Amino acid sequence: MDHPTRWLMPQRSMVLTLICTLGLLVFFLLTILPNQKALARLDQDIALLRTRLVEQAVLLPVYRKFYDVIDSTRAGKVSRLPFPAPLSLTADQAAGIDAVFRAMAAATGLKARQVSPEINSIINASQSLRLVISAEGSLENIRRFLLKLGELPYLTQVERLRIQQTGPGPDLELSAQVLLAQDAGADR
Repeated sequence: MDHPTRWLMPQRSMVLTLICTLGLLVFFLLTILPNQKALARLDQDIALLRTRLVEQAVLLPVYRKFYDVIDSTRAGKVSRLPFPAPLSLTADQAAGIDAVFRAMAAATGLKARQVSPEINSIINASQSLRLVISAEGSLENIRRFLLKLGELPYLTQVERLRIQQTGPGPDLELSAQVLLAQDAGADR
């Protein structure tokens, strides 16, 4: 008859088996599991990129048609803006510049609320006169005003331009700061 202790594993073998099992578990947790998570993330990214590629393939004919429409209007129908030869304001012109801008606003259908030179540009005797303009009107009138503004030979730079809705109606508010070239010796 066999003795029952004969089938039992010796204690030393049990400890070694436990250590090997723990080693395999640690190896799995440190190498295989993070790689499995990274592989799952890559699969998600691949699926997202495939979806985007399908969307781009669907939108490609629309993009090409849109580009053709833009390209066809570019050559013949769009006129170039006039660029007059640069001039400087004389002292007399600088003194009455607000009336010029108010008349230009009225001619384009805008209601000029403020046209005033900035104090610092007057005091510092700089070569540029900074003008603050505030007006309101329709988008088409603002567009015409800006085109007229671009035709001025003494316009140096448009520093700030903001167009925003004033209320529930169609009128918009234009506020701008422009730099006008003036003679260095112009009296203010």
